Amino acid sequence: MTETQQRVYDAALGLIKQRGLINLTLSDVCTLSGIADGSFSYIMGRTFSDFQAELRDYDPGPLPCSVTKKRVPPAVRRDYVLAVALEMASEDNYRRITRDAIARRAGMAMGSVTRCFGTMAQLRRGLMRAAINAECIEVIAQGIADRDEQALKASPALIARARDLLIERCQGAM
Repeated sequence: MTETQQRVYDAALGLIKQRGLINLTLSDVCTLSGIADGSFSYIMGRTFSDFQAELRDYDPGPLPCSVTKKRVPPAVRRDYVLAVALEMASEDNYRRITRDAIARRAGMAMGSVTRCFGTMAQLRRGLMRAAINAECIEVIAQGIADRDEQALKASPALIARARDLLIERCQGAM
């Protein structure tokens, strides 16, 4: 990796920490790294969309407050909706969250959430898959208690941890 490419990566990661991947723009990355917008593909050897896809695995921590960018790649928007929904499901039961509530928390229109997930069943399925991938035991336990198909597809180790959490809560309630 060249020094210029490293500056681009550093600029992008810094912006992701500040604003989130969903708000990352080509113009901001290029300005911060000191390169011309038109030279990004030449310097990095890939399009900005491919660069964003490469950065999707980077976890900056807490989510940004809202979406500030007008056009966001569908995969990034979908991941953002799932991250917001997962955060909300950790606070409350995943069956109680609504598309409208997710849209308000994410700072986007409800139609954007609906475009990512046409039905609540699709949203819940995606949410449970995201919980399994993130090993979010709280949400997986909610799914196990509801006998959610996706939750029951988790690894035996995750299911055991989720059941232990449920048993602990039941014993604590007595």
